[in-house]
Amino acid sequence: MANPVPTECVEALYQVTGGDYEGVVARLRNNDRIAKFVTMFADDPSYQNLISNMESQNWEEAFRAAHTLKGVARDMGFIVVSENASEVCEALRANNPDLAKELLPALQEEYTRVAEAIAAFRQ
Repeated sequence: MANPVPTECVEALYQVTGGDYEGVVARLRNNDRIAKFVTMFADDPSYQNLISNMESQNWEEAFRAAHTLKGVARDMGFIVVSENASEVCEALRANNPDLAKELLPALQEEYTRVAEAIAAFRQ
């Protein structure tokens, strides 16, 4: 059996990302489970699907990807990623791809920050 993930490591990840550690603990109950789902978040294709569909102007699929990313990020306590994905999602829901394009850089910046923190956490 693998060694348990130290609480301070998981707390540090959420501190660096500005995430909601208490909320995710309330949902997932222990740090080993949180670590497992953090890894799954990092491997989730929603962000890449959003980027590629925005580039190809496939607004319907971009909307789906943004909506999925919003929910997954929220469930994992990555609140700023979720909020930024929600803004892109709502712009696409309103059939306003120009606004979605304007909002995308803030999402990209925050997602990259979280992804880099998760990569460091995995090591």
